[in-house]
Amino acid sequence: MFTEREFTYLSDQDFLLTKREIIDKITQYLSNLESEIKQEIHSSDFEFPDNTFLKSGKISKGENFRGLPYLILDYPRLFSSESIFAYRTMMWWGNFFCNTLHVTGSALTRLPHTIIQSSYPLYIQTHGDQWDHSLESAQPVERINLQPALSSKIDFLKISQKIPLSEYQNLPMATIHFIRQILN
Repeated sequence: MFTEREFTYLSDQDFLLTKREIIDKITQYLSNLESEIKQEIHSSDFEFPDNTFLKSGKISKGENFRGLPYLILDYPRLFSSESIFAYRTMMWWGNFFCNTLHVTGSALTRLPHTIIQSSYPLYIQTHGDQWDHSLESAQPVERINLQPALSSKIDFLKISQKIPLSEYQNLPMATIHFIRQILN
């Protein structure tokens, strides 16, 4: 019934206990990051779409994004039938961290006409499955000029910044730098 490899994993308690510790640490890491984002938001003059939830973030956990665990911090966030405005920080097990600005509907008009740059790879997506966080449908770019992107007819806009798992210690700095460009 089980391959030797499967049975080895089935017999290994340490792996799952360690995984739980890792998930708890990442949850705390995202919670700390939320506090840093909150400071940026409160020092910004950015006009968020009406009903954007700014009091606190929400950390979601899952076990099956393409078969692998993930955690997502949504802060700030607005998810409604008319529009989405969400700044999402995601950890996808075995892959990467990413910061994504996800905007649809009337919230698209709230974005500043700015240029976004990053020392980490940037991606833009305006078509395909807007809930796919793998970045496979997104186009890699060196920098993003929001003016042309927003002047064309699009249903949604996702701007993502990809950070290798091995550089997790740089996530707070990269996150704040990224959101600062959006808010200013």
